[in-house]
Amino acid sequence: MLAIENARGGTLADLIKKRNTEGKPLTEEECSKAIKGVLNGLKHIHSLDLVHRDLKPSNIVIDDLNNLESVKLVDFGLAIKF
Repeated sequence: MLAIENARGGTLADLIKKRNTEGKPLTEEECSKAIKGVLNGLKHIHSLDLVHRDLKPSNIVIDDLNNLESVKLVDFGLAIKF
């Protein structure tokens, strides 16, 4: 089964590229919030004995641009269960 959810904020890679193009790179606080969201996601998948194995900004989607902790991990094509 394939589940698709609308990520209104696009990928983290898209946001980084857009902000750098505008000359307004992500602030330290914004990066900290995004990383916190990623770590929460990793904590959850690790509790299910899963390893992502392809974690990169293009595999992190943002649900709400006003809340960078609202990131979600996607593309589990290389994931393994241990």
